[in-house]
Amino acid sequence: MTSPLDQKLRIEGLVVITANRLRDGAVIYRTAAGGWSTRLADQEAHAFHGEHDHDHDHEALDRNRHDDRIHAFCYTFDKPLNFEDTMIWLEHISGRHGEDVLRIKGLLNIVGRDAPVAVHGVHYLQHPPVTLARWPDDDRRSRLVFILRDLDRSVIEAEMPK
Repeated sequence: MTSPLDQKLRIEGLVVITANRLRDGAVIYRTAAGGWSTRLADQEAHAFHGEHDHDHDHEALDRNRHDDRIHAFCYTFDKPLNFEDTMIWLEHISGRHGEDVLRIKGLLNIVGRDAPVAVHGVHYLQHPPVTLARWPDDDRRSRLVFILRDLDRSVIEAEMPK
């Protein structure tokens, strides 16, 4: 397997890379199409997959690969969000349901701000929000990803600011 450092990618601007390590030690990367690849440069993992020298089961790359208790979903908001209301909501979710909040991460478009705000939380902890230098592209929608265990998304939606 080629190391990401050996793939000699030219990356410009803000980039977020999601990677996971499989049981056999192989590192896999999230592709732009939402799949997984062992090559950091792949945009469509299986378009380039072909014959390869590592043994794995493609079914094992399910995005909810842990068990039936863990679920991931994403919310997208077209209009800018109120900073205080959004932070209170995220703190409330973490404080009330922290044991089952495996991860919250997002990029937010905040009313009155030109640059995006990155948020990240794990269990009961919400890290301080970080204002980034610029947007990674022309998409100015807010995006929040929740990874939860034994917690239905309806609970998150019921507590969402109006």
